[in-house]
Amino acid sequence: MGNSSNKMLSSDWDLNKTIGVITISIISGFIYYLAKQVSIKLLVFTHSVFSTISSIVTMIFQFDPAYSIMITSVYLPYHTYYLRDEPYGTRDKWSTYIHHFLGFAFGVTELFLRKNEMAYLCIQANEASNIFLQWYRWKKTNISGLCFAIAFFITRVPWDTFYVIPFYLPYTSLYIKIFFVPFYTIQYIWLYKTFKKVHQLFFKKKETNEKEKLK
Repeated sequence: MGNSSNKMLSSDWDLNKTIGVITISIISGFIYYLAKQVSIKLLVFTHSVFSTISSIVTMIFQFDPAYSIMITSVYLPYHTYYLRDEPYGTRDKWSTYIHHFLGFAFGVTELFLRKNEMAYLCIQANEASNIFLQWYRWKKTNISGLCFAIAFFITRVPWDTFYVIPFYLPYTSLYIKIFFVPFYTIQYIWLYKTFKKVHQLFFKKKETNEKEKLK
């Protein structure tokens, strides 16, 4: 399944495609630059929307994946540079650094090898949950936090665990199989931390309110 899909999506490089990929890189980079001038949250939100739409449209209409891959490959080193401005803890920053490095290496490699593109597009669609993450960071409400947790769960468990891994991992190259181990280790750590945060927001608060009523 994964192998045949890749053959349908892949196409050889030519002058028009090279110009197209360079153009997409320049336009994406410029838009990311403008978004960062407003805030790093807008930068992440902009990429999340672009990445989600481009990956889904590419899979549905069988467009060449190089353009969608480039949208994320331009963003990852740019956002990594500005992570120093993010109010993350040291562990969260390092896990994000590793996550970005793996995603960038995977994407750039696929621009040339063209063997595992569907797997990359499926993983790229994970960015849908980041749209809700940025909403939570902006509003800091329980409902936005819950929506993010639900979106993160759907993209990492039903989508990744029960679709991407069983249907695409067996058809990928050895280096991608190696890539999947640290990449998904980080993903599941983030999933655990997300639901731990949701538990604190809803259940801990409820317990605190009940204790106050007893007083």
